[in-house]
Amino acid sequence: MARKIPQSVGGHLKAVLYYLDPGIVQTVNPLCYWVFYADSNPFKGVHHMTAYVMRRILIGVIVLLIVTMMVFLGVRLLRGDPLVIFLGQSFTQQQQRIGPEEYEALRHQWGLDKPMPVQYWDWLTDVLRGDLGKSIKVNVPISTLIAERMPRTIYIGIITLVFSSV
Repeated sequence: MARKIPQSVGGHLKAVLYYLDPGIVQTVNPLCYWVFYADSNPFKGVHHMTAYVMRRILIGVIVLLIVTMMVFLGVRLLRGDPLVIFLGQSFTQQQQRIGPEEYEALRHQWGLDKPMPVQYWDWLTDVLRGDLGKSIKVNVPISTLIAERMPRTIYIGIITLVFSSV
């Protein structure tokens, strides 16, 4: 017999999904059944522990996608234009020097003229390739900034580990 999760958790998940899109419950329902019922094994002939690990990896990927979507949308839906933030606080003064053509060229260069799902896909594929973009403040690749700070971070982590183990 399949172990069930508490009805409140499954019911809340279905209620949230139904609120977002009534048609999604039929699409997501088999996935919810597979994720929440421990004895349901879509991997026929695979050892239970292997199926469990594969299930947990799939859940982790789904959670990461949902979190990245929420963060991306949260940043994109903030008030203001990211290009204005990039150009600086004195954008209104610079606007006399930057014409509409240059402004649209910058929007195209940064990909801000694309629809939001396309922007998310471009951002996600760049992140998966290791390209984290450029810092808005110093206009340097973020991976370079991380690489500069990593030795100190590791050093502090090792010192903390030594002190916590004593």
